[in-house]
Formats: sequence, structure tokens, C-alpha cells
Amino acid sequence: MQTVPFEVIQSILWNNAPVKRCFVPLIQSGKAPPRVDVQFNLLSSGDVSSVSVVQPQFSGTTFESCMKTAIGGIQFPAAGGPGQRITFPFMLQ
Repeated sequence: MQTVPFEVIQSILWNNAPVKRCFVPLIQSGKAPPRVDVQFNLLSSGDVSSVSVVQPQFSGTTFESCMKTAIGGIQFPAAGGPGQRITFPFMLQ
């Protein structure tokens, strides 16, 4: 498994309010899994594209749509070189 760069972790932590809001309905319904993996392309500009939740039970759901908006709205630091595919694990327990 790849290591998530520190700058990515830091950006998600600093901008986590929209992400947290996505999890509230899952937690309230008792359907929150212990871990949710979110994949996205981090472009060299710091922009995000192609956000998706790895777990198939969330494919096409309002949760996945919320996560696309939340993660896609984060401006990550620009990095030199090509973009990279990130898989970020959200641990809920």
C-alpha cells in the first residue's frame, strides 16, 4: 500500500468539516463501517479529480456524492512533477 504524503494528510485534517458532515448520516443510521477508503487523483496543481469511495456498497450513493464534493473542494499544495493517485483511509473506530 502506498504512503499518503504528509501534505495530503495535513490538508484533509485542516479541511475536515465537509468530510465529517458526509459521515454523520452513516453514523446516525448505524451503517458506518470501521474504515472507508477514498481514492482520488491529486494533480500537480493541487486540484483534485476523479474522487470515488472504494467500498462497493457506497457506489452511486449520496455518501459517495458528498465525499466527491468534500474532497474535491480541498485545495492541496501544488507539487512539482506528475500527479498521483491517492487512497486515503478514513478510520471510524
